[in-house]
Amino acid sequence: FRGANLDVRPSKHSQVSAPKEDDPESKNLNADYSRSSFHRFKADHSNNAKNIFPPSLVLHVSNVHTDTKETKLISLFVPFGVEGFEWHSSQQKRMAFVRMKSIESSIEALMNLHCIDLDQRNIRISFSKRDPAAIPQVNSQTYQTAQSLYQQSLKHIQPAAAASTTAPANSTTVAPTATEVKSKLAAVGSAPMTIEANANAAVKGSENGDQV
Repeated sequence: FRGANLDVRPSKHSQVSAPKEDDPESKNLNADYSRSSFHRFKADHSNNAKNIFPPSLVLHVSNVHTDTKETKLISLFVPFGVEGFEWHSSQQKRMAFVRMKSIESSIEALMNLHCIDLDQRNIRISFSKRDPAAIPQVNSQTYQTAQSLYQQSLKHIQPAAAASTTAPANSTTVAPTATEVKSKLAAVGSAPMTIEANANAAVKGSENGDQV
């Protein structure tokens, strides 16, 4: 993550204590994310427990604006190695499934894109139990359009980087850091976009109890 290998393992502690109000040094070492926009399980009395899954090839994307185009949504995942896409069948909410090229790229995409502002909506991303084989391959025309949207964001920042993205089947692109993605995606589409990476949220699962 950002050039370093994270070492994550279970802790013997069952809870994390908030810093003491009179300890300024402690406040710099602790943070409360219970009500943060990055916390995908903050809704009270939700059904989230049934939809928490380990890292997988398929990502569940929710809170997508009804006006967001398929190619624009796919373009966000281009630098991480997107291979498949399918809209969710739900009639009440706009959601989608995205199949990535590897577990690693799936984790990178979730860490960098969760809660990004897309068309004035903070999209939410989680790992899905959906069978990767059930997610249709992104056709070449759709991928080229999505790739073009992504490359447009590179022209004013890193012109040479545009040549690094290839077709999904043979993609060897190394996923960029959150800072790089933030700057590269800022120009995609007409709506402003922001990314705040949250590594601690990477393995937490689905948002709002949606069945995925």
